[in-house]
Amino acid sequence: MKLVLSLLAAAGVLHADFDPAHWQTRTPIALQPAAPVSAIVLDPAVCRASLASLRDLRIVRAGVEVPYRFEILSAAREQIELQLRMLNKTAVPNTGVQAVLDLNGHPSHNRLRLSTTQHNFKETVRIETSDDARHWAIARSDGLIFDIATTSRDASDLTIDYPVSTRRYLRLTIPGWRDPAYLASAWLTYYKETSGVRDTVSTLTPRATEDPKAQTTSLVADIGFQGLPYDRLNLTVGPEAFSRNVEISTSSDAKEWSFAGQGVISQERLAIDFPDQWNRYVKITVFNRDSAPLKISRVSLSALRRLLQFPSAATGAYWLYSGNPAAKQPSYDFASPQPASLVSVSVPEPNPQYRPPTQPWSDRNPHLLNFVLIAAVAVMGFLTIRFLRKI
Repeated sequence: MKLVLSLLAAAGVLHADFDPAHWQTRTPIALQPAAPVSAIVLDPAVCRASLASLRDLRIVRAGVEVPYRFEILSAAREQIELQLRMLNKTAVPNTGVQAVLDLNGHPSHNRLRLSTTQHNFKETVRIETSDDARHWAIARSDGLIFDIATTSRDASDLTIDYPVSTRRYLRLTIPGWRDPAYLASAWLTYYKETSGVRDTVSTLTPRATEDPKAQTTSLVADIGFQGLPYDRLNLTVGPEAFSRNVEISTSSDAKEWSFAGQGVISQERLAIDFPDQWNRYVKITVFNRDSAPLKISRVSLSALRRLLQFPSAATGAYWLYSGNPAAKQPSYDFASPQPASLVSVSVPEPNPQYRPPTQPWSDRNPHLLNFVLIAAVAVMGFLTIRFLRKI
């Protein structure tokens, strides 16, 4: 109850009245009755109406701003690294490099992480578990590790997940290696992730371009507007077996591209994660090497769900304003995240109180300004000539 009262108090301590003349769109908010805290899901329609990457969002009641805060429904992660000994690291003929890891107990484990001095490789890893180091059960047979070095950047992933096990021993086999020295060290961890709430924010049909010389396929997809946040890309590919390196870039104008992320896609793993991006255009570069180009028919972008929380106990009509490219991110006093009632918003509508900014006199009269400048230059030239003649 104290926290709810603090939210209501924060709603009363507000700065100057809101001036709607600077915001191009507004959206009515349909509140739930008697809800002390409400939350809006920031869907693509809200992002499209924003012209400042969500910095221009304002919630208004009775002409006064209502404080709000963003909450991202991200995943929770827990990772515990386990103590172990590496036994019997050796090269087995016709099998590959093998090693046995002894946990000296029965803790839960589900992730293997390797260390190697090798570069430019892609290898499969088989993982087996046992309680007595004699009878082995396969935990995973198709693990993938890789290290790809290019002239511009390096990419590597030496981590393999497998179903949770409490068996004492783990045996790893890398069939493509022949020298035990390649395997520098190994760690086992227990990794637990509580999935966040994720929404598909855009589904696109890319435009593909092949480069036979570079052995790459470039796919460009257009979201349609600037300012939609996304952090995961998922590809729809034909049913054939494959494993390709992929690089992701984004752009606001489809001319200047910025690196966003990279990874490896296969028929089992078609998603690539990267830091938040807000640009309109997405480019996917697939490195085919000597393999035939993939048939990629669709690109889906997703993001962790964003909520906009605000106190809503006061009666009256609430509006969500957006569409002010000059707006800055507001800073409000607001309590920590609280259980909130989800509310719906309709499609943003034009704000009838919006007034376009007045252009400077020079922008409204460019030809007159040019005439004045020419006249000023002529007068200055005439005066200069008279002065020189006197001298």
